[in-house]
Amino acid sequence: MDCPSCGSSGEESSWCTGCGGPLAGAQCRSCSTELKPGAANCGECGVATKETGGGDRAWAPMFLAAAGLAVVGAVYMQGGGNEQAPPPRAPAAAQPMPPPPVPDFAAAPSNSALEAADAAFNVAMMAYETKKPDATGRIAEAIAAYSKVDEPDNDSLFHIAVLQQSAGSFDASLAATSKMLAGSPDHLLALGVAMQNSLELGDAAKAREYAQHFLLVLPSESGKSLREYRDHARMFQIYEQEAQTAIGG
Repeated sequence: MDCPSCGSSGEESSWCTGCGGPLAGAQCRSCSTELKPGAANCGECGVATKETGGGDRAWAPMFLAAAGLAVVGAVYMQGGGNEQAPPPRAPAAAQPMPPPPVPDFAAAPSNSALEAADAAFNVAMMAYETKKPDATGRIAEAIAAYSKVDEPDNDSLFHIAVLQQSAGSFDASLAATSKMLAGSPDHLLALGVAMQNSLELGDAAKAREYAQHFLLVLPSESGKSLREYRDHARMFQIYEQEAQTAIGG
């Protein structure tokens, strides 16, 4: 049918596609009352019949209010208000981090002498294994730190033996392993270092003796739950291979 509002012809729906007005069969969107074709408002509730533009009008006040605030803000930021906006604060310059202090192992109190010595050992061996220029000095510091430990246990004696060996003092290292073996004749770490020191000192027969002893007790001794065994378990395989070589196996 033809739209009575805008004259559009050939409309088949109940709403005009040209102007959005109601046609035959259209119902009010508010109260569902059937509308007269071309009516501008519902005869029952008075709501406008055309949909076009209705959604935008509901948001118009809010949009205008927001636009007004934006304009006021822009004027204020440009100096149109009573107060000037503060200038942006410059970022603070990054301060370089100070280098970590070098621990003074020699000055450690007596009640923490063992902890300080163990820490010095770790630092020294890391420097030695990575070939750092200060490795020799770190080893000397660690040896001095262990000298402050009263009655060192086998773990500490092993550390001392390794430090002396790393410093090239094979006799002093062998002396430390001898103390270990005096109380624990089958101690694997002591036997391994003693074997190495004997080879360095040119005593192949003594090295072979330590190697045979090591291989003999390895199966039973390696299962013991000793702190130094847990901390240095990787040395067992190294000493085992060197022991096999020492006895010509």
